[in-house]
Amino acid sequence: DLVADGFNLTTNENVPYIWFVHLNHKHPILKDLKVRQAMNMAIDREGLVREVMAGTARPEYGMLSPGTFAYDPNFKSYDYDPESAKALLAEAGYPDGFEINFDTAQYGLGDVVTQWLARDLGKIGIKVNMKRYEWISYLGVWASGMKEDVAMNEIGWGMTVPSWIGIVSRCTSQPPGGVNSGWYCNEKVDDLLNQAVAERDESKAREIYQKANRIIMDEAAFIPFLDDFQPILTADHVKGFVNPPEDWVDLSTVSIE
Repeated sequence: DLVADGFNLTTNENVPYIWFVHLNHKHPILKDLKVRQAMNMAIDREGLVREVMAGTARPEYGMLSPGTFAYDPNFKSYDYDPESAKALLAEAGYPDGFEINFDTAQYGLGDVVTQWLARDLGKIGIKVNMKRYEWISYLGVWASGMKEDVAMNEIGWGMTVPSWIGIVSRCTSQPPGGVNSGWYCNEKVDDLLNQAVAERDESKAREIYQKANRIIMDEAAFIPFLDDFQPILTADHVKGFVNPPEDWVDLSTVSIE
């Protein structure tokens, strides 16, 4: 136990990002809403948080992160329900499942988490072939948008401003001009995001962002699954470290004694 050995543990439960899966809306199978809904229902988010993240994370069901004013802690899109997921696949014409490709990055817990996702999808009959990339190489592949034979990729990202959701979901954010890697497009969502950005009343803007988030998840455009609490250990002689409220670390306050 490093804390018992004198290290200091800091966490942040209002993290500005979501760990999520981009689903490829150009993929011949994933074009079907029922398939995307089934994939969302297949993921045991609570089990993932409990068994892999050791309680240092929370399950997530939408694309607005806890670090934004628009976050709704009570929002829930798809409960873990593998039997209903199998039924949806059968309705979509895939009673025996299918096989897909999943692009992932090699980093830390990422390997374990993506294996969990692949395992859960396998339980409803979706065989997942994972292709792992070194992180820098992966960013290039991710940002260029998924090819038609790739069904999904993953990333953890976000900002403290809820307008970030548009970076990964707007029609106008599709590659090469943006990083909407899964090619999702709904002009109604774009219109709502434009309204939210222009709205000066924070409570009204919150409602608009949440409405856009609801549409995105009704369409199962992504699979958001968790945000972690950024557990960071520092030695006792490290002073002034602040667990970052953004998805980057400010070291200007840090000193060594």
